[in-house]
Parts: sequence; C-alpha cells; structure tokens
Amino acid sequence: MTLRTYWEVLNRPDFPLSVMAHLVDDQGMLVAIADGLSFPVENWQNGDIFAQIHLFTLPSDSHTHTLPYSFNVGLYRLDTMERIPPAGSEADHLTLGSIEVRGSGR
Repeated sequence: MTLRTYWEVLNRPDFPLSVMAHLVDDQGMLVAIADGLSFPVENWQNGDIFAQIHLFTLPSDSHTHTLPYSFNVGLYRLDTMERIPPAGSEADHLTLGSIEVRGSGR
C-alpha cells in the first residue's frame, strides 16, 4: 500500500527529522510502519513543498478480513525521537481518514 504525503517548510529546523507514517486499525493499534524522509532538512528552504512516498507492507493475514484503517502521520526528531506537533495543533500527529483494505479472496 502506498501513501503520498505533502509537506510545506515553514521554518527549517536545526536538527534531523523523519516523517512518521503509521497504518493503524479501527482500535488505534499499529498495523504497519513506513517512516522515512527522502529530503534532508539541510536542503530545505522556507516555502518549499515536498512529497514523501511511504510504502506499507500489510500483514500476511490482512487478506482475510476487511477493517477500516487510518494513517497517523507527523514529524519527529531523529536525535531524540520526540514528535513535533503539526503547526496549529496540540496533538503530536495528524490522522488521515479511514480506508478499507479488502481481502483478495486468496
């Protein structure tokens, strides 16, 4: 499963970052992780907009049932693992809509 996120640089940080991308089930339990950042902060300029592609590998039993899943995304410091709240938010991540993964009938 592929998720593409878009990010706008408001202020370039002076510490290393990564993008958090977690697939969670309808109970908020972690299903898969696809963290990463392919555009290092040293290259950022204020006003830049970049896309990050997250490739998720679903668990082998995901084809046996249909669940609503959602994505939790955000930024975190690589040096301390501390999550960085999105601009204008008190939460440490954003939750992106609900999706359903349908079994292939295998």
